[in-house]
Amino acid sequence: MKKTSFLNIKNLSVSETEIEIYGYIGEDYWVEEDDQNTFQNISNKIKDITTDLITVKINSLGGDVDQALSIYDLLCDHQATINVIINGFCASAATIIAMAGNSVAMSKNALFLIHKCHASVYNANENVLLQQLEFVQTIDQRIKAIYIEKTKKPENEIEELMNANYGTGKWITAEEAHNFGFVDSIYNESKVAASVSSFMFNESNLPSLPKGFENMIEKNVINDGWKNIFKDIFNNSNKKQSKIEMKHNFPLIVALLSLDDSVTEFDTISEEQLKKIENELKQMNAVKAECEQLKQSLADSINNIHELTTERDTLKAKVDAIPAILTPVLGDDNKNSHENEFEGYIFNDPFYKSIQNSL
Repeated sequence: MKKTSFLNIKNLSVSETEIEIYGYIGEDYWVEEDDQNTFQNISNKIKDITTDLITVKINSLGGDVDQALSIYDLLCDHQATINVIINGFCASAATIIAMAGNSVAMSKNALFLIHKCHASVYNANENVLLQQLEFVQTIDQRIKAIYIEKTKKPENEIEELMNANYGTGKWITAEEAHNFGFVDSIYNESKVAASVSSFMFNESNLPSLPKGFENMIEKNVINDGWKNIFKDIFNNSNKKQSKIEMKHNFPLIVALLSLDDSVTEFDTISEEQLKKIENELKQMNAVKAECEQLKQSLADSINNIHELTTERDTLKAKVDAIPAILTPVLGDDNKNSHENEFEGYIFNDPFYKSIQNSL
């Protein structure tokens, strides 16, 4: 899928610039590589802003903590006044950027979450694990310092929020975030806050949403598409067979999506694109069924050849078991050889000799 930048900048006037921070912060490995989300590119964009006011709009579940800390520093060092507006989600790394605001406003219907630093370690020995532990502890200390500077709360209260749910944090409402000091004001008394796709939320590895906020996760068009494409599978009482069919079909769908240049985001596929995928799958299944028939015909032919070979070998064995034919008795009138006469043959035959001796 094609990459789009999580940070978009546009000039609203000669005195105000707007920065939108939507989606995953940093370079997203789910999409194609380009230079839009590199630190250098983002840094240059922010440094090039010359207006006296920067409005930062945030709806993000977080992302790369290093990238977030860099953006935080760039905004704090900028000569402009920074106003942050949270509309939707402000979680994880996104909360770090929000703390750069001289003022922070949050939608009444939005959610806020801080947590312990996450790290991935693969195939590591003890020394590498200890090094990684030291790294995340350092990051946690720096993040806590940023939260404390903004909220003026004691360290133990910040840690309590970060440690909730085994370090994955706890969602808090706009009112709670305001009381805690993360935000300075609450707005949007009636409108629904911005939402995120179910795909993005499921990939975030964050706690489940609190009751009453479930509508902040968009109804994913593609989910209905899966059910339509795999309606027979979903309705199949044989769960084992359903899993087998899913394993066969899912790679085909992924391949079709990767070949379709019109699909730019995995979670925003249109009905038309879904129908296209369904038709392609039907054609593939028809070809697959034809291949299965050909395979069965080939198997039947091989089986017939085996049966004919067996029958041939059986007949050959029977022929080989027939004893050799005796030397025929010569019936010519040549009297020169007594052995060739019929009487000579009888005279020399062991069977007849035995009869003669018995008489």
